[in-house]
Amino acid sequence: TFVISPLLALMKDQTEALNAKGIPAACINSSQTEKQNREILEKLVPSLFQETTKPKSKKESNATDMPTPVLLYITPESIQTDRMRTVMKTLYEEGRLALFAV
Repeated sequence: TFVISPLLALMKDQTEALNAKGIPAACINSSQTEKQNREILEKLVPSLFQETTKPKSKKESNATDMPTPVLLYITPESIQTDRMRTVMKTLYEEGRLALFAV
């Protein structure tokens, strides 16, 4: 499920609250680094990143260590990017795209 919100603080609060309740959620937005955003997408759709994904050392802790998100918060601007459209299309084709909440 994609949750589309222009409010970055709300995204952060909601994902933290959901994760605390055991519901895997993540957000992709400009308040995070490109590396953080990419790691979330790699976890969500590994097939899109297989060629570029490098093995991680055990010492590295990052977003790929989290469970696969069932809710992904994104900004309206990110929907317009080719990368996010490819992610959404892949999830749809794999039968893993449930809902859009705006």
